[in-house]
Amino acid sequence: MNTFKRTKLLGICLAVSSSMTAMAQQSPFTGTAFVNFGSGLQGESQSLISVPVRVDLTGVTYTDKDANVVPAAIGAVRVEITYDHTMVSPIVENGFIPGGSSGEFSDLQATYIDTTGTQRKLVISATQTAEDSPTGLVHFASIPFMLLAESGDTTLNLAALDVLSPLAALSDGIIGGEVIPHTVTDGIITISAPTQGASMSSKIQLVGSDDSDGDGMSDTYELAYKLNPYSDADASLDSDSDGLSNLEESTRGTDPHYLRGDMNNDGVVDLVDVVIVKRIVVGLEQASPEQLEPGHGDINVNGIIDLGDAVVIERLAMGHEENKQESGE
Repeated sequence: MNTFKRTKLLGICLAVSSSMTAMAQQSPFTGTAFVNFGSGLQGESQSLISVPVRVDLTGVTYTDKDANVVPAAIGAVRVEITYDHTMVSPIVENGFIPGGSSGEFSDLQATYIDTTGTQRKLVISATQTAEDSPTGLVHFASIPFMLLAESGDTTLNLAALDVLSPLAALSDGIIGGEVIPHTVTDGIITISAPTQGASMSSKIQLVGSDDSDGDGMSDTYELAYKLNPYSDADASLDSDSDGLSNLEESTRGTDPHYLRGDMNNDGVVDLVDVVIVKRIVVGLEQASPEQLEPGHGDINVNGIIDLGDAVVIERLAMGHEENKQESGE
């Protein structure tokens, strides 16, 4: 019976490895794009704030049909932003809002407001128009919001409906953009007082008086992860040597002392971590809350530990991938 169980488990692990290999071969992209709002933006006036919408492709690469690895580029993006219409109201003129600072996109982006449900949704569609496709940090739209409330926080819930690469000849002969793997970060508009305008932050970063040293990391975050809330010197440090500064870790909501993929937190990513993540994927082991935190075991930041995470951790353990997270804001 024990021999049968071992054989069965080995078969499951081999099947997982085969599935992961096939999965890795299917996607031409390496890395994850981040769709987000700008943080720390100040209100332009007492009643108006301009909110940038961006796609961060930093560190994301694309392997073409000739096996050339190049920086991933974006061809089109469509996002949906749910907002509280009692707190803020987007200013849309003739179906358009202003474009962003990335010149490859239009000066105006097509926009409409969906009022069919109980919540208001702003839908933005943007397509790059230049010959050179944008890579890296791409600012494709700026949303002017009228502030309706006198004070308080309001969340902008962001959903990325489409994040597509530029038009290309795909392996199946179809001409079209491919879906770029991505995650999203919501935003918070903080309205401080009738005469003080507003500020913008990422949802996972607190604002206002909760940042004593003004380094962009909230006191709550710094105290939770044993950083110094009264010195801005630790913002630029990379405490776990994973390629992200402590400030970037705080923006993503990840532990600045935890090495990416280090499932047992022993300071290295090795075959033990591979075994742990595979057991979690096939249901033989329950992931701990710490392992489920973004950037720990949940590499692709989708709320679960799945085959995609196992692929990356196995590559890290075998030395096929450098242990640096994609930076985001």
